[in-house]
Amino acid sequence: MTPSEQKRALRDKLRTMRRLIGSDEKREKDNALFERQKRLILETKPPLVLSYISTPEEADTRRLIDFCFENNITIAAPRCEGRAMRFCVIRSTDDLEQGKFGILEPKKECKQADISENALCFVPGLAFDKRGHRLGYGGGFYDRFLSENKVKTVGICYKEYIFERLPTDKFDKAVELVVTDSMEEVWTTIKAWE
Repeated sequence: MTPSEQKRALRDKLRTMRRLIGSDEKREKDNALFERQKRLILETKPPLVLSYISTPEEADTRRLIDFCFENNITIAAPRCEGRAMRFCVIRSTDDLEQGKFGILEPKKECKQADISENALCFVPGLAFDKRGHRLGYGGGFYDRFLSENKVKTVGICYKEYIFERLPTDKFDKAVELVVTDSMEEVWTTIKAWE
């Protein structure tokens, strides 16, 4: 079985697992994740936070986004145009509209973010492994973005979706840090951010 076939089979399995998480359990997991995301932002003080807008089934980022709004931290969200993804600055949820794949994204008039290597990028994934590799949704948007932009990368997922090793191919980009709802489930693939 090729890595692509392995990924497809694993995606189907994990999507089914994720739909079975109860609402109380998900709320508890998301609360724990938010506390770790918030702490990371307060400790690293990035000039820019890049974050996906979570769907109801994904590890939540909406509290993180609200935290940035409330604390005047510049935050940008992805906007997909064709096969490309660019991050645009948002100042409130009024800056969002229904976009590609039915996911909220910045409106066309939102300004494109000025990406620097000190930007902190929260990366979505169905699963991550202990090397920082992720199982995405198959579109390649984040892999293309990360191959073209040097930023600090943080994967977010629930502890049940951390694997020893995931199938990968040459285009897959690993994240530098993976944070879960469990304190024991944190890995770095680099020594430290300097």
